[in-house]
Amino acid sequence: MVFTSYFYLRKKTKHMKKLIIFPIIALMLLTTSCKKINQWFGDSAVSEEQVASLVEENRALEQQLKEDSLAYEQQIARMRQEYEQKLNALQQKIDNGEVAEKNAYYVVVGSFKNMKYATDYAQKIRAMGYEGKIVDGPNDFNLVTSGTYETLRTSIPAMKNARSKIASKAWVYFNK
Repeated sequence: MVFTSYFYLRKKTKHMKKLIIFPIIALMLLTTSCKKINQWFGDSAVSEEQVASLVEENRALEQQLKEDSLAYEQQIARMRQEYEQKLNALQQKIDNGEVAEKNAYYVVVGSFKNMKYATDYAQKIRAMGYEGKIVDGPNDFNLVTSGTYETLRTSIPAMKNARSKIASKAWVYFNK
């Protein structure tokens, strides 16, 4: 009797599961779109033409990115070269006595409008073993320096060193 009731309940439970599962599946099939069903069963909702178009658009964007990156690098190189030429011309004028040497030349490794950012960066520069001084710059900028030098000639090698070790865009600042 116990075995009979066990098998009877088990059979009844399987039957109940079928009664619940089949209406749920039918309801899902009726309420979903064909695109969704195709996605579930492996058919793509995107046509081959759309995929090809997206692939081509992606290639074009990658090419444009490469071109823009190259143009940017060339522009930076030109600006750096012009800056170096101006520094060399100024050094030549100083050497010829045409221009008086300034009081101090600062190798700037960061410039900030926000004093908190300048202070934090100066602490980081000091921790690296450099000067980390904050100098008032033009247009209310706070300039963080890696070193202060008496001549332009001594500041140029320090600027190049700072560019390689601290900030690739380090520059020399002097107060007129």
